[in-house]
Amino acid sequence: MDLMNILIKKSIIAWLSENTTSPLIRQPMHIDQLRPDRTIQAICSAFRELNSTSKSENA
Repeated sequence: MDLMNILIKKSIIAWLSENTTSPLIRQPMHIDQLRPDRTIQAICSAFRELNSTSKSENA
């Protein structure tokens, strides 16, 4: 898990500790409903790998 995911998760948890709705769609939500988005995680990982490979090839 990278720093951005940690910051986003902390922000959402902080919001839900004070509110009973989703910070995005304002529908009822509880912390127990949070789930990682594996598809987005895979896309981000592939993007990072591709870009780290491209940068090392261009060096």
